[in-house]
Amino acid sequence: MKTYNDSGVTIYNANGGMFLTLLQVLFIGLKLGGINPVASWSWFWVLSPFLMPPVIGLGIFLIIGILVFLGLITTWTFIFFKEMGTKK
Repeated sequence: MKTYNDSGVTIYNANGGMFLTLLQVLFIGLKLGGINPVASWSWFWVLSPFLMPPVIGLGIFLIIGILVFLGLITTWTFIFFKEMGTKK
């Protein structure tokens, strides 16, 4: 969400994380209170709103890393075979 202060400078509010925090508190309260269906969930699913952002970030980081690695391997292979073809 964008807001502006008195001098007209744009300030960005990070209110997006508040939803996951409230969801986390709700799930923990329902689990500890023994209220179904949350009471029958494993703790992994109760804590999943807390775990989602780091797991998604790590997944994106790993995908980018794999793509960069594959690009480097492709480039090195191309350079290697190009040099092998020019040597006689």
